[in-house]
Amino acid sequence: MASDQQFPPGAAREEWRRHWPLVPTSILAFSLVAMGNVSAGAFIAPLEKAFGWGRSEATAGLLLYSIVSIFGQPITGRLIDRFGPRPIALTGIVTIGITFALLATANGTLGQWLGLWLIYAITAQLMLMPTWTTAVASEFEAGRGLALAATLSGGALATLLVPVASTLLIEHYGWRGAYVIMGLVPSAVVLLLAWRFFHSRADRRHAADGNAAATTELRGLTMQQAIRTSTFYKLLFGTLFSYALMVGTMLHMIPLLSASGLGREQAAVAAGTLGITTVIGKLVCGALVNRVPGHYLSAGVLALAVITFLALMMPSDSVLLRSIAIAPLGFALGGQLEMVVYLTTRHFGLRAFGSIFGVITIGLTASSGAGPFIAGWLFDISGGYHLMLVIGIPLALFGSLVMLSIGHYPEVAEEKAPAAEASAA
Repeated sequence: MASDQQFPPGAAREEWRRHWPLVPTSILAFSLVAMGNVSAGAFIAPLEKAFGWGRSEATAGLLLYSIVSIFGQPITGRLIDRFGPRPIALTGIVTIGITFALLATANGTLGQWLGLWLIYAITAQLMLMPTWTTAVASEFEAGRGLALAATLSGGALATLLVPVASTLLIEHYGWRGAYVIMGLVPSAVVLLLAWRFFHSRADRRHAADGNAAATTELRGLTMQQAIRTSTFYKLLFGTLFSYALMVGTMLHMIPLLSASGLGREQAAVAAGTLGITTVIGKLVCGALVNRVPGHYLSAGVLALAVITFLALMMPSDSVLLRSIAIAPLGFALGGQLEMVVYLTTRHFGLRAFGSIFGVITIGLTASSGAGPFIAGWLFDISGGYHLMLVIGIPLALFGSLVMLSIGHYPEVAEEKAPAAEASAA
């Protein structure tokens, strides 16, 4: 089976030697789209104060974002398979910075706020996981687990830095100024890097011969074959239901911790623990996937979220204790994100990875949008976050059992680099 596959000695090292600039570029680029979600918690209180909104209204844009992703990600996946990741990525970097900055023009009417989020959500579709993971997976095979884990740590990088940065920017420049600075400055830097370093195997083939059939040498299932498998639906719906309140808890972490006795800046510092442990979760899973079957890893990391849900039910005003309590949730979020991508590449291959993962990622993006809204709604109807934490426990356990049932990788999904490319320096 693929889980027992042996790679030649030094194969992973050679892949990193030839393609390492692609990974840090993808890390920073992926952090741009994560910034919109992980900054939402810092903007809740200022928006409530400015417009008299409830928390469900302040986070309603994320729900709209998830709805757009249901339709947008399959389309983006098809575009990636057709044209390659590079043109999709460059367009997305430019437009997402501009549309995030436009959130500063909010005037207090819910319709206009949702309109701004609709524009942002449409541009964000070009920047989500299929764009970056397609490129990285095409260049790495022996080192794919770790390369994907590093790439996806862009979201964790945003989780680590953005809550504190957005809180400080809001305090010094106001929430409108924070939206503008966070939108335009990082995207300009990332655009320069991506222009130079972001290329995939498909992009090189397009540039070489102008042939649209850029993925003909990649093995794996077609979209039509993938949707006939139970694994496809387990990855889609298992992640959707288990991830929603995990993400909801993450994005409401600052107000949740503030309500338990921590100051706002203390809460932001403690919430930054999520960024560190999310990176650790990705990298640990990425390092283990060549030794431990992926469905075991995925089931295990999802179950870790239960520890955080239980710990947060107990009040505490200690930054240290709260940071320790949050850590398992970060590990679960990071590890599961890595495993969903990796399991998709190994069960379905790279022949139509953009299209297949574009649909599977609906579970992730929908939960990222619906989770914060549901968490805000549960807070509004119950007056606290306890109900959200209680419901999160069985959902995390459900997802763990679904992942466990996926089983080992099939042989058909393996992808081999053409001999000419494999020997190229």
